[in-house]
Amino acid sequence: MEDRVHTTFTQAANALTTLFKDSQHACNRAYSKGREDTAQEIFNMCLELRSQGLKYVNPSLFLERFHSYSPDMKITDIPESRKRCRN
Repeated sequence: MEDRVHTTFTQAANALTTLFKDSQHACNRAYSKGREDTAQEIFNMCLELRSQGLKYVNPSLFLERFHSYSPDMKITDIPESRKRCRN
């Protein structure tokens, strides 16, 4: 009886460990995919801005454009020193 309980417990623990590891791997893959997609969106946006003849993009304009491409993403914390406009 004890051997059967021990075996069942061991199998359950192994299954739980496998489930946890699989979920961690899936989470890491999804995170990496999200980073790649975001980088591609930013790159495409920068290419579009460059094709319009803009050499310098004001951070506020960048954020405005970024939010128009990805309204779900929240990037709002820009240090004051980076908000300066070039003359």
